[in-house]
Amino acid sequence: MTPARFRQCLQSIRWTSVDIVNALQCDLAWIEALESGELKIPNDVATWLEKLACFHAENQPPVTCRTATVAPRRTADYSQPSVLRRQG
Repeated sequence: MTPARFRQCLQSIRWTSVDIVNALQCDLAWIEALESGELKIPNDVATWLEKLACFHAENQPPVTCRTATVAPRRTADYSQPSVLRRQG
């Protein structure tokens, strides 16, 4: 896997460098070295990322929720004494 493909896979699964660091529980400097080509990307990491990227390409997020919204919740005005009293 090339560094360019590595970055492309991360982009396709919507991951940042920090996300893959958390997933692999590794050092950020190591990931940055893989991204830059300073270090060779291990085969097991490359295979795993390719599988994730393929899965994400074939299973796009549902579009039905793109326009979904929630009405703003009414917030209490805690400066009013009646709100501070407990209902009994």
